[in-house]
Amino acid sequence: MFSADVRNYEEVAKAIEETANTFGLIDTIIAGDAGNLVANMQTISSMASEVYLK
Repeated sequence: MFSADVRNYEEVAKAIEETANTFGLIDTIIAGDAGNLVANMQTISSMASEVYLK
């Protein structure tokens, strides 16, 4: 398992890359950034978490 601070785009990108390189295709992502945001991962902005953390 790899983790990253969801407020840091580079950390998230690195965690996704490391996960894919280790395990192959990623089927599910669990994001626990404490926001109450319900959104489709294919359409959400990479900056959406920042809005909820401010």
